[in-house]
Amino acid sequence: MKYALSVGSTEDPGVPTHCIYSHNVRTFSHLTFPAGGVFADIGASVEIGDGDGTVHSDSLSVCERWKSTVKVYKLPGVHHGSEVIIGQVHDVIVGVAKGDDAALDAWTSPAFVDLDVPRDGMTNATILDEWQANLVVALKEDA
Repeated sequence: MKYALSVGSTEDPGVPTHCIYSHNVRTFSHLTFPAGGVFADIGASVEIGDGDGTVHSDSLSVCERWKSTVKVYKLPGVHHGSEVIIGQVHDVIVGVAKGDDAALDAWTSPAFVDLDVPRDGMTNATILDEWQANLVVALKEDA
């Protein structure tokens, strides 16, 4: 904990960075609870803002201010942690791994209806296994 508090989490890492995050998901942005009292829920208020359902957009977008950020890739309506099963994220990871600047430059943020999402009936474990297998195949094709 002492180390975690000693380093900034919003500072530019100083290495080429590709930043992938979601937006347009209702996310708590501010919680207010009354001081004292037995029932903290009485008088409590919640403000909802933009984010990925877990992290607010102000925190997600911090990488946009870094000089080392190569490109930012935004996905609409994808919940926190689910980015790893989206086909467009797979495309970015393969592009970075292969050094395919043309593919990365051509990448545009998809509309929500155009997200490449998993097929019905697949479990998250199956989806991740398939995604990892496809990534390995994609990287080997270029080797």
